[in-house]
Amino acid sequence: MDTLTMPLPTVKCPVCHSSMSIDVLLADDAPREALLAIIDVHPQGKTFIKPLLHYIGLFAPAKSQLSHTRIAALIGELTPMITAGRIERNGIIHTAPLDYWTDGINAVLNARSAGTLTTPLKSHGYLLEVISKRANASAAKAEQAAHESARKGEARRAEERTRQAERNSAHEQAQAATKSDHRERLAALKQKFIGKGNTQQGLTSITDIAAQLKPATTTPEKE
Repeated sequence: MDTLTMPLPTVKCPVCHSSMSIDVLLADDAPREALLAIIDVHPQGKTFIKPLLHYIGLFAPAKSQLSHTRIAALIGELTPMITAGRIERNGIIHTAPLDYWTDGINAVLNARSAGTLTTPLKSHGYLLEVISKRANASAAKAEQAAHESARKGEARRAEERTRQAERNSAHEQAQAATKSDHRERLAALKQKFIGKGNTQQGLTSITDIAAQLKPATTTPEKE
């Protein structure tokens, strides 16, 4: 035996407690493919690997075990959808981030525990239905929030239009009051100067009357 060769770590069977080297475990293509499928399902897969394995176990027949090839195939069916973060259900594309998958798998496991789910599962249809309902609920909530935001925005704009109309009205009233005051002052001045026998004509504005009130310019006499 080569003393420089480092032994690989061993793993123990949880059933019979027999130990074997990990290279023996991975020598078979099927277990290796199943293990790689579990690892590669998603970069953050560690957060739901255990629930995922329990979920895959729901496909096992009552009196037999799933083969490693079947495990790899089932996980392989999910991998593209989990990686892409979306699913297609009834012809509709739904957003499906990782937390949707975690919650969906847990919901399936809870249904199994509650006795409302019949096993063994034949497809991922139940899981995809749970995820699509979650996606629909989230989309409806987002749409409601958008409508509410739009409604509030329109209310703010309507309020601003009302304030602007009030400002415009106040400005117009001030202008009307100024014009009325000017007319009254003009009428008073015309009455004062024209009404007292002043024969000057063309006094139609305060400016005209002011011009008449200016003192005449005195031209110096030449010696």
